[in-house]
Parts: sequence; C-alpha cells; structure tokens
Amino acid sequence: MSDAQVIQKLTEFERLFNLSNLVNDALRTVGWIFVRGLSLLIDSLESLTDDILMIKTFFNNPQVVEFVQTIQPFLYVLLAGSFVLTGYLIIFQKKFDREGLLINIFISLMILGLLSPTMKQLNEFTDQAVNQVKSSSIYGSEKETISETILKENLNDLVAYDKNGFENYTENVVKNNVPTKLIKGLQINEVFDSNKLDISTTGSKLSKSFILWDGSEEVLGELDQSGLDWNNQYYYRYHPNWLTILVTLGVMGFTLFSIAYKLARLSFELAFNYVLAILVAPADLHSGQKTKKVIQSILNTFLVIILIFVSIKLYTIGTAYLADTLDGLAYLIALIAFSAALIDGPNMV
Repeated sequence: MSDAQVIQKLTEFERLFNLSNLVNDALRTVGWIFVRGLSLLIDSLESLTDDILMIKTFFNNPQVVEFVQTIQPFLYVLLAGSFVLTGYLIIFQKKFDREGLLINIFISLMILGLLSPTMKQLNEFTDQAVNQVKSSSIYGSEKETISETILKENLNDLVAYDKNGFENYTENVVKNNVPTKLIKGLQINEVFDSNKLDISTTGSKLSKSFILWDGSEEVLGELDQSGLDWNNQYYYRYHPNWLTILVTLGVMGFTLFSIAYKLARLSFELAFNYVLAILVAPADLHSGQKTKKVIQSILNTFLVIILIFVSIKLYTIGTAYLADTLDGLAYLIALIAFSAALIDGPNMV
C-alpha cells in the first residue's frame, strides 16, 4: 500500500484512530467504569417492571382485607348517618332526586358486597391484556440485555474494520465482532498493535503511521514504537461512541425507573381507592357522585396499567426504528423525546 493510500485511509477513518497516552488512559478507564456501572443499574431495572406489576394485587393483601373487616362497624354508623341525612333532604328539599336514591342504595350495596371479587376479575383481565402487548425487551434483541445492545451498537473495533479491509466507512459496516457476553469486560485501553493482533498488512501499516504536514503537502510519519511499552505510541483498538452510550444508557435507565415507579404508585392507588370506595359508598347515598368518582378512578387505574404496556410496545418499535433511521445528535434528541412520551403517555387517561 502506497503512502498516499495510507494517508487516504487515515483521513477517512480519522474519528477512529485515537492515539493513546497516560491522560487518555485514565479518562477512558474512568469513563468505562461509569458506563459499566450504568449498565449494571439498567440490567437490574430491566426486569423490574414485571416484578412491580405483581404488586398490583396489593388491594387483595390479607392485611388489607383484615383492615377492611375491622372498620365494618364504622361502616354501619356511616350508613345510618347517611340515611338520616337523606331523610332530612327528602323532607326539606323539594328538588331532591328521589328516583336516584334507589339507584344509589343499590350501587352502595353492590360495592360493599361485590367490590373485592369484581376487582379480582378486573385484575385477571388486566393481566391477560398486558400479556398480549408486553414486550420482553424494550431495546434490541430478546437474547441481549438493554445495556449489551447499546454497547454493541456503539462500539467500534479497528480489528473488525481491518477484516473489512478498511473499505467504505459507513453506518452499515460491521463495527465490531465482540461476543455480546464479553462486551462489558473489554479492556477499553487495549491498543491496535500489529505485534499482538492478527491484522492485515494494511492494518499493520495503519497502526504504525500518522499524517503530518511538511509545509507543502501531507506526508506520512511513523509512530514511535521503539521504546518502553508505556511510552510507545499506539492507536486505541476500541472507539466507543461515548456521548451516545452515556446519554442512551441514562435515558433508558430513567425511563425504566419511571415506569416501575408509576406501576408501584398505581398499585398503592388501587388499594387506597378500594378502601375509599367501601368508606364512601355508605356515606354517599344522597348523591352518589363521590362513589362514582372513586369507582371511575379504580377503572381508570386498571386501564392505565394496560396502556403503560401498550406504550412500552410502541416504544420498543420506535427505538428500533430510530436506530435504523437516525444517528448522532438527531438520534439522541428523538430517543429523549420518545422516552418522555412513554413516561407521560398514560397520563392522558
């Protein structure tokens, strides 16, 4: 390969040829430790959604049921007080809705007697609906974790480019051949050394050369690789897309945490509204409006849980679409927007 061809390749792949030194070694080490820490956090959050979903039956917890049973005597007091208030309104208010009273009494008795089994049936329906739309992986392959997919997609390995003959640097070229299970354990400061790696003649020439300006044109210089290992000049073998990796991991982590937080909060709200409905129903015979609001809140909560997983499914399709369509800053902005929409979407209910 002529010097002109080497200069052309070094120029074309300039973004990937980064010289190693002690300062860069330290910065890359710290950065990779941070990336691995985020990866571990995201991997632990990835399965958290399913775990949190299981607690939505908190309303049927034996201690909650026991608590409801202990307040039953108080319910009779509320019911008696509500009858007294209703009687007063019938006598002194001519516009009182007497026909609605029978409906309110019927609804209250239904709530006191059938609310718990009805919520169990709604819970089973929600589980079936969630299973129909649930995606096993929010990002990437089902066989890989989110963090593994992100790292795999954003890691450039000069050895992989060498296997391709350093031809046609495009987004479609194989960026690395590192097995997914080993991606997090890479020695991020490994150098592109022809004496230690099985690389081609072209790769060997590139690994020892750099471009310099002699005053009139670009000429080829030779890296100093004749001294001690720690002082020799080498190019790093691996080039992570640091900004994309860190932002994507951060966005994914926040998204997963937000989903888990929302599901946990909805689980508590279900239990709270269950108890609230039992308290409100006997005390709201005269209007029934408060009882209807609580029942509506219970139904909406189950609906929101289903819609969260509908949103996740759409988000899964969207992240794959973004990865295939965009890159760089445009990809990051779109990913952040999709994640924000995923978190806020069910609130429309």
